[in-house]
Amino acid sequence: MDSPFDSEALETTRELLLGSERCARVDAILVDAEDVVLSGPEAEGLLVESARRTNERVNRLKQAYVAKGVDAQLVETAEAEVAEIISGMSQNPRALKELIGNPKGFPGFLAKEGAQARSRLDESVRELFDELLTQSAEDMAIMTPWSSEFNVTALRELLDDQVRTALETNHFLDVLTERIKDKGPSAKQTMGAWPQVSTTFIERPEFGDLADLVLNSSSKRTVLVGMCGAGKTQIAAKLVKQCYWNDWPFVVWIDARDRENIVSEMANLGMYMGAAGAWKMTPERRVEGCLNALALTSPRDRLFVFDGVDRVEDLEGLVPEGLGLRVIATSRRQSGWAENGWHVIPVGAFTREQSVDYLLAYTEQQDRENANRLAEELGDLPAVLSQAAADIWEVDSAIGRSIGEYCDLLRQEPFSRISRKRPGLEYPVDIVDALHEAVARALEDMDSPEAEAASEQLRNLAAPHVSGLSKSQLLTCGRDRAVSERGLDGLLDYSVCQQDPDGLLKLNRFLVRILRERSVV
Repeated sequence: MDSPFDSEALETTRELLLGSERCARVDAILVDAEDVVLSGPEAEGLLVESARRTNERVNRLKQAYVAKGVDAQLVETAEAEVAEIISGMSQNPRALKELIGNPKGFPGFLAKEGAQARSRLDESVRELFDELLTQSAEDMAIMTPWSSEFNVTALRELLDDQVRTALETNHFLDVLTERIKDKGPSAKQTMGAWPQVSTTFIERPEFGDLADLVLNSSSKRTVLVGMCGAGKTQIAAKLVKQCYWNDWPFVVWIDARDRENIVSEMANLGMYMGAAGAWKMTPERRVEGCLNALALTSPRDRLFVFDGVDRVEDLEGLVPEGLGLRVIATSRRQSGWAENGWHVIPVGAFTREQSVDYLLAYTEQQDRENANRLAEELGDLPAVLSQAAADIWEVDSAIGRSIGEYCDLLRQEPFSRISRKRPGLEYPVDIVDALHEAVARALEDMDSPEAEAASEQLRNLAAPHVSGLSKSQLLTCGRDRAVSERGLDGLLDYSVCQQDPDGLLKLNRFLVRILRERSVV
């Protein structure tokens, strides 16, 4: 029977009632069925070849049991029982639904269906029956999508009774028509959860540079690079929030801690977007479908963020492209970005004035002198300032601790003893742990000789009264100059140490404090 609905009504119905993931599954069935329904000599040849191989496997199994002394007639009976079960399954919509929706669980489904037949068999052939049934389940998984019954049966079973009934009522058609009229332009689509942006966010030059590049489309790929805690993620999240509230129709935030997680989240995006056949693809194929869909989408403002990329190679083959699509990455790693076509924005610590303004705004205090003292003690590092300001504000609300009192306490106790990570902060991890892990990660990525040289360089940079060392001074660490160079290159690449305009290599003051508190240097 022809549908009374036009294509727009049908599409809106499916979105309203099924949700994007289920719509993707229905689309996959329609597309695959149109493409691969049995037709022509090539398809027929595939079926014939598959049947031939099935017969060969069945005959080998039967011969093996007869060779073990099992009665041949009992073997034939077991085969006949399996054949009868399979014959019934091929016309059973419930079986097709199970095969399509849960192919890995289909052998178990067949085993339940065949339990009664199995009980009638002699014990000597029950194991043969199980093997034949399992083999048949695997064969059905191959053969069923090539059947002309696949399209109609699968679609009918995926649409539940409530949806089918609704589609057949004039009342629902009237309601649907009104909803289509009211729907207007498509709603904003977002995926991923970007961090909370501080209410006292400081708009520094790095944010202005990023906003200019992204909003004016002068760079399709931009990366924020800097040490752990410098505020890269906050800058990216601030721009994402701005794009979202400016009604950009597509905003995606990806946790890019490693390639495996990037693939996983991109595969989920493929499902979310309804890429054809995504529900039964491997994650890699879903990613491919997602990228293809993004490339073919009509031009419009779209934003992708890959947050916390460990190395540029992790993004190989995973960065979307398309008209109007911009990509931002954040990373501690310095190397490889410019060579791969990314516009690099270095992100450092706050200026002292920015640090003081941030502390006073967050804590709602006016003590600029002690705010200056605290900012110096914390190395002007945004993530540390955020955690300390939260400590002061919370305690200030309860017992009245001032910025000056917190600064005095910090000079007596380890930072980790007087500060703690609080839920809801704009930095999602404890900064002390994050800094320690960042240094450990840099050393772990080096070979043993380079790691030893880098560790000695860290000890020299963190020595009391050292405000910076030249490259030549640091390359005396270790017996081999080439090994020392590679160790130093690793520390610079991971943004563990920085080079100032005068060429001196330095560690952030707060990082030095943490390395000493954790007995790393």
